[in-house]
Amino acid sequence: MDPLDELPLADTVATSKETDVVQRLFRQTGDSDFPEKPARKKQNAFLTTFYLTIVFAMLANPWADTVFENIPKFGGSPLAQFAVKMLIFLAVTFVLTKWVI
Repeated sequence: MDPLDELPLADTVATSKETDVVQRLFRQTGDSDFPEKPARKKQNAFLTTFYLTIVFAMLANPWADTVFENIPKFGGSPLAQFAVKMLIFLAVTFVLTKWVI
């Protein structure tokens, strides 16, 4: 290997494309192109699992069925209640994964 003091100096000015690449790679915001750290991914996975478990437990409770029975068009149809619960779970999952966590 060559010692650092014997290496040639770069006398050229960086192009705008090179500058953009360096700025993109070393920016301080959280939206870089590099993957997240493993600890952060584990924390996000835990929070997602925790919140979705709570939502699932709330929708699976028998009292949720009584709430949905009081809604006029869903009272007699268990399939409609299931569809509404599924849509609520899907919406909460989307919101949690997209904006909250």
